[in-house]
Amino acid sequence: MSSKIVIFACNWCSPITKDIETIEGKDILVIRYMCSGRFEPSFALKAFELGAKEVIVVGCPDGKCHYGSGNKQAEEQVERTQNLLQLLGIGGQKIRYEFIHRDVFVETMMLFRNGKQGL
Repeated sequence: MSSKIVIFACNWCSPITKDIETIEGKDILVIRYMCSGRFEPSFALKAFELGAKEVIVVGCPDGKCHYGSGNKQAEEQVERTQNLLQLLGIGGQKIRYEFIHRDVFVETMMLFRNGKQGL
């Protein structure tokens, strides 16, 4: 994996595929799935095993989850993953959860790419 940042993005808060293609490249890989609540620590561990430098889990803003509480479940899973990564010596700061509305998804991801939203 050559991507530096792997983004696990909820289908409901990420834009249509053509918009995602504008941010993907050698430094960003976007993996879309139906709900951020499906995020598992093993996803991040695999990304780091394959060479990712950072992982961002993106979910719907508070009160906007298409499935009700998936974003809260994802946030809790990311906290567990941070603790696990800390114990493994990888560093919990290398993963985070972001609530991002689909209207600003591409702009926000470009800020991550350009280092304006530091991890």
